[in-house]
Amino acid sequence: MNKKFLSAVLFGALMATSTGTFVSCKDYDDDIDQINNKLSSVETTIADLQKKIGDGAYVKSITQAADGF
Repeated sequence: MNKKFLSAVLFGALMATSTGTFVSCKDYDDDIDQINNKLSSVETTIADLQKKIGDGAYVKSITQAADGF
C-alpha cells in the first residue's frame, strides 16, 4: 500500500513540475520579441554610425556660439 501511494505521489509531483515547465516558456515570447526588436534597432543605428564614420562624417572641430556649441 505504501509503495503504491509513494509512486502515485511521485508521479503526481513529476506531472505538476513538467506541466509548469512546458507552459511557463510561452509567457516570455512577447518579452523575447520586444528584446529582439530593440536589438535590431541598435544594430541598425550602429551600422548607420559606422557608415557615416567611414564616409568621413564626424566632428572635426567645435566652435562656441551664444546658445551653445
